[in-house]
Parts: sequence; structure tokens; C-alpha cells
Amino acid sequence: MLIAQILSQATQTVTQQGIGLGAAIAVVCSWQRNRSILWAILAGVFSWLYVICFAITRQEDEMKRETSAANQALQLSALCFAADAEAVSCRSI
Repeated sequence: MLIAQILSQATQTVTQQGIGLGAAIAVVCSWQRNRSILWAILAGVFSWLYVICFAITRQEDEMKRETSAANQALQLSALCFAADAEAVSCRSI
């Protein structure tokens, strides 16, 4: 019971004093574009304003790619599954 109360209080504290969704998205977008911690922090301060500007001004190479990291992970897991079915080690991939 005591652990549940501590976890509940910790969750409330984080949600009340944590960063917002807009700031998190802004930091990720800024990091993707600039690869700079300073710019990422500044983008987090501007939050949704930066996200809107990023969406308006993004370039062709920043658009959704055909093979994203998630798709590559799925392809790799499919290869590993096929390799296991053929009794071939997946670690060589």
C-alpha cells in the first residue's frame, strides 16, 4: 500500500512539473534537423510554435521516408524468423 502511494505521488509530480507534449515534439524535430543540443533546448522553450514552424518549413528530405527505422526493424525480425525456420543463425545478419 505504501509503495502504491509513493508511485502515485511520483506520477502526479512528474505530470505536473514535466515537459509538455509540444516541447517533446519540438526537441525531437529540432534535433532531427540541426543535431544541436542548444537548438533543441531553444525549440523546447518555444514548444508548439516551433512545431508549427517546422511543419510549414520542412524540406523534402525531412518528409516521411519509405523505409523508416520501424519498417527496418520489422524487416529484420521477419528475416530472423525466416532464418530460425530454416535453422540458420540470425546473429550473422
